[in-house]
Amino acid sequence: MSLSMAPGISSGILAQSACRRLRLYLACGMFRIFLALAIAAPSPELVTLRNADARVAAIAWRLQTANVALCTETAPLAGFRVETLAQYQPSVRAVVAAQTGLGARPQVQDVVKGAPADLAGLRAGDVLTAINGVATSRNLPEQASYGATATAQAMIDTGLSEPPLVLRLSRGRAVRTVRIKGVPGCASQVEIVTGESMNARADGHYVQVSGSLVDFAANDDELATVVAHELAHNILHHPVHPENEKASRGIFARFGEGSADLRRTEFEADRLAVWLIARAGYDLDAVVPFWMRLGQKSIPETGPYPDWNERTDRVAAAVAEVKSQRAAGGELKPVGLAE
Repeated sequence: MSLSMAPGISSGILAQSACRRLRLYLACGMFRIFLALAIAAPSPELVTLRNADARVAAIAWRLQTANVALCTETAPLAGFRVETLAQYQPSVRAVVAAQTGLGARPQVQDVVKGAPADLAGLRAGDVLTAINGVATSRNLPEQASYGATATAQAMIDTGLSEPPLVLRLSRGRAVRTVRIKGVPGCASQVEIVTGESMNARADGHYVQVSGSLVDFAANDDELATVVAHELAHNILHHPVHPENEKASRGIFARFGEGSADLRRTEFEADRLAVWLIARAGYDLDAVVPFWMRLGQKSIPETGPYPDWNERTDRVAAAVAEVKSQRAAGGELKPVGLAE
């Protein structure tokens, strides 16, 4: 579910990513997938999850690359991710390998159409035998681990930051070498998390969208609205307070007592997201109806949540402002954007 990892991410953040990835494949309501795998039956849930991954990756790619001029932190993006069999529990690895082709070595997933990886000829299912001249590991740990995938991703990030990224890959019996030069994009890693309520959040490095919220979005324009809101938090360097649940950030952030700063940052992200959507070519007319439908569906009757009508009115004002800029032929950039 990741598109790219920004250089310099701390080990603590990487550990959080590993945790999320393990939760994705080993817990959080995924039992039905592994039950289907265990009896060697087709797994529609796994197919659906991978399709959702590809959908989010493509949307994130458009938003991150189209809005690089608005980002102070950028990273070279190639438009693909990798997985390894090590991410799965040993008890299901044989059937996972049979149904997906995954092995110990990193396998290419979610190649975004038109991205550098796609233009270089990378395809989903390609097995990476070497990255930047270093052979990839064939070892499988005794327990499920994200370590091998994280190592491969770090090697890929190094190659992209010191181009070209050189990949030696196998596709069936064919072996070839490809060279990839990334393109600048906003430095965030975008991913789906499962087993959570309908929500989305950002932590400065990552954007997370719950699988249920992906399902709720009727089309890519609506899903782009969610991703753009969280990406806006990271672009604006909004503070994160993970130790305080009442100050947590997300599309349904709590606006409890003493939360003036949180209210401000949510409104700022709501506003900037409209420009991110427009610059990436998504339909502005889908934004306000989506926010209205989301509020009707998800906001609880009690609790210190934001006034959804006020948020929707502010978003509508931002849409009008963007349309005015577009009609005038000017640059699509919000006035007073925090640097």
